[in-house]
Amino acid sequence: MLLVALVAVAPYLVTLGYGFVYDDGPIIADNAVLHTPAGLLSAWHVAYWPPEWGRAGLFRPVVQFLYALLWNAGGGAPWLFHLYAVALYAACAIAVLVVLTRALPGWAALLGALLFAAHPLHVESVANVAGSAEVAAALASIACLLVLERAFAQASSGEAIGAAVGAAIGWKPALASAVLFTLALGAKESA
Repeated sequence: MLLVALVAVAPYLVTLGYGFVYDDGPIIADNAVLHTPAGLLSAWHVAYWPPEWGRAGLFRPVVQFLYALLWNAGGGAPWLFHLYAVALYAACAIAVLVVLTRALPGWAALLGALLFAAHPLHVESVANVAGSAEVAAALASIACLLVLERAFAQASSGEAIGAAVGAAIGWKPALASAVLFTLALGAKESA
């Protein structure tokens, strides 16, 4: 896990010195709605794109709440937002490793997670803080799947092979998975 986290973090340490880039401007830096403590509540009912940028029809209250929280905690310091994006990405890379270890031999799982962690496709999702909505949605989705996988494994343990197909899970993992999936959808609608 440590190796995967280090590979995920290393290329993005330089971003801690960046300012706000690309969509970070209108979504975070110029979005006054999120810049006050009241923004922690406003995040749950305002559109993702500020009205002056047009109607995109996007609603991402989870990440907007996190942006409001970070803004209010750090006074709008860009490094804090970039630290959040890098840490979130490291957590997601570790989650990918956990998923892969359930399906592959250890060496293959590690190789797959390292490929995920180092893949240049993720640059925009980490270096551009607004892009971290994708990472937040992925992390919450993976957590949802892990909760369900564990619940179904427990529900079918001790039963005949193939019993998991019709096995019922308890209300606690069902509720936990519903909350995690709701968080994923609230981070980015494509979850």
